[in-house]
Amino acid sequence: QEFTGLFISRDTIYQKILGLIGPRRSGKGTYGRILRLLVGAENVAAPTLSGLTTDFGLQCLLNKSVAIIGDANIGSKAGDVTRAVERLKSISGEDAQSVNRKGREYVEVDKLNVRFVIMANELQNLIDPTGALSSRFIYLITTQSFFGRENNHLFDELRKELPGIFNWAMIGLQNLKKRGHFLESCVGKETRDM
Repeated sequence: QEFTGLFISRDTIYQKILGLIGPRRSGKGTYGRILRLLVGAENVAAPTLSGLTTDFGLQCLLNKSVAIIGDANIGSKAGDVTRAVERLKSISGEDAQSVNRKGREYVEVDKLNVRFVIMANELQNLIDPTGALSSRFIYLITTQSFFGRENNHLFDELRKELPGIFNWAMIGLQNLKKRGHFLESCVGKETRDM
């Protein structure tokens, strides 16, 4: 609720990344699709985790407020992991960025005003000896899979509820601003520590 409200706003001050981890068909993709509707498709980028490590990987984040990385899988190449960690830390930490745009000049920006949602079936091996990246994650762990018993109309049903979902998210944003930090579940904290 709090993250959904944050994504609707333009705030980057909390410097957090939402990690949605869980089995297939547990609602991660549905959340991403509803979030895209709430924020507006024109404000959402859909990079891959490995795509962030490429020369032009930041180009798609320009002028976007949310980056939804669905089905994240960084692999095991040490160079890719190191570069992904570096990029996620610097962007979520509101650092200035030099964005390489294919066929055009670099763009220097004070910060990319984008917040990340990283969805995966299992925790990604984003090794950061400093611990800075892990401290940026707030994890929501999905545990129930609806594989084989999916509600194929769920997205359409939720789309009809979009005004109510928006109001629910705004209450979450108010609570977050009042408290000044995110609440975390015990399971989410354990996942971050791993």
